[in-house]
Amino acid sequence: MKKVLYANIVLFLATLFCLGFLNVISDKPTISQLENRALKERPKLTTEKLFAGDYCKEFEEYFADTFIFRENFVNLSRDIKELRGFSREDQATIVDHTGANFAAGEPGKTGSILLLKDRAMYIHYFNPQALGLYATAINNLQERLSDGVKIYSLIAPTQIEFVANKKSKEVSAPEKNSIDFVNKRLHRVTPVDAYATLKESWGEYLYFRTDHHWTALGAYRAYTALMKATGDKAVPLEKYAVQELAPFLGSLHTLTLNKNLEKKPDTLQLYQPFTEHQYYVYWSNTPVQREVLEMAHAQNKNKYGIFLGGDIPLGKIVTQVKNGKKILVIKDSYGNAFVPFLIPHYEEIYVVDPRHYKEGVVQLIRDNKIQEVLFINNTDTLIEEDFPKLLLKLVQR
Repeated sequence: MKKVLYANIVLFLATLFCLGFLNVISDKPTISQLENRALKERPKLTTEKLFAGDYCKEFEEYFADTFIFRENFVNLSRDIKELRGFSREDQATIVDHTGANFAAGEPGKTGSILLLKDRAMYIHYFNPQALGLYATAINNLQERLSDGVKIYSLIAPTQIEFVANKKSKEVSAPEKNSIDFVNKRLHRVTPVDAYATLKESWGEYLYFRTDHHWTALGAYRAYTALMKATGDKAVPLEKYAVQELAPFLGSLHTLTLNKNLEKKPDTLQLYQPFTEHQYYVYWSNTPVQREVLEMAHAQNKNKYGIFLGGDIPLGKIVTQVKNGKKILVIKDSYGNAFVPFLIPHYEEIYVVDPRHYKEGVVQLIRDNKIQEVLFINNTDTLIEEDFPKLLLKLVQR
């Protein structure tokens, strides 16, 4: 009996030693392809960090991120959760932003995700303070501009609003209420009713199953709603050449690592612009020429980054449409798939992301003689209070 006990102890210690030795000599990964993020780098040891306790904390995070076989353990953790019944195909599950799972029907929080069969969706909740601040920011810009500048507001609903499922209706607040709440508070601003257009087209592939964004087709349907509001004629979808990229597992798969999502990955559809144009990105005062469909991102897990090359502070598209029309698009990432459809209609298109642009837009509008401004953001961005605050700063600078 003692021999068996000693053998178990020796085996256990030998396993720990081997794992520790392999962990020391193995190459340290810098990126997790599974989680689509950069891993922690080895911290630099300084006296200040050591005595403040920061070094030990940072080293612990680095060690946890770069431990040998880490991605295998992450996959194992996912499989154990599924064995506990969290990912049955017929079950609705909520994953909160800490990674914890609990049964659908319990109240969610911002960042909570509903897993429903082969689809994942952010849960919406009603936040009147944030929504009111968003409307205030738009009104503030309208008041600071001359009457010659037309302002449009397009609030994009997310897919949970249209999924005909009892569970989704139980846990998610109606997004139509949030949209109406903002629109009723806008003054001398034209609301764009993308909601009705998307609802009418719901049978189409408008939203990704594994990502929180709409597809390019969903963005196109919203674009037709804008054209209706501006009085312009939308370009027929048939005029675009289409390129498809598959498979695509998006942001919500990255957050949940759910196997049901992997069984039915998404396809990315790219509608190729046919109007001659140049696209410039400004990370500083020096412009860098890019493509509005940046195919370098096709090799990444986050293929949605193809649209405009991802979220950038300031972008400018100069087209061969010599009509003198200029528009500024103030947007979250939903705007990335949307903006390319504007190319046939404007001579210049300016794109600003409030999360990254640190200058003021009033001067940008005046300096470039911009005649139209479009706010395009999704409902879940609006209820995160930091975004309306950033937007208010953007229009007040």
